[in-house]
Amino acid sequence: MRTRQGFVSNSSSVSFTIYGVSLEEGEFPELFTEWGDPKEDFPRDSKMNIYRGSPYSGVLYVGREWCTIEDHETGLQFKNSVGAAIKDFFGQDMNCCVWKEGYYNG
Repeated sequence: MRTRQGFVSNSSSVSFTIYGVSLEEGEFPELFTEWGDPKEDFPRDSKMNIYRGSPYSGVLYVGREWCTIEDHETGLQFKNSVGAAIKDFFGQDMNCCVWKEGYYNG
C-alpha cells in the first residue's frame, strides 16, 4: 500500500486525479489510524491508493489513478474494479466518482 501525496510539478504544488471516494476525517475509524493510514492494505493487484487532500482540509481520497488503466481494460472495467475494491475494503457500496485535487503547498 502506498500513500501518495500526488504529483509534484515543483516544490510548492500538489495535484492528482483519481477515480474513487472522498472521506471526511474520522469516517470509518475502524479502518484507519489517526494519521489517515489504513490499518489493512488493499490487495496488491488492486492498484488502489490513499491520497491526502490539502493539509487543512481533513479529507482523504481512496481510489485509483487514471494512469494505471491497463491497455486491455475498458473505462467501464476500470470503474468496476475500483468499485469492487472500495466495496471489499469498506464493506459496503459507495458512490465513486472522479476526484481532482490541486493546491499550493508553499
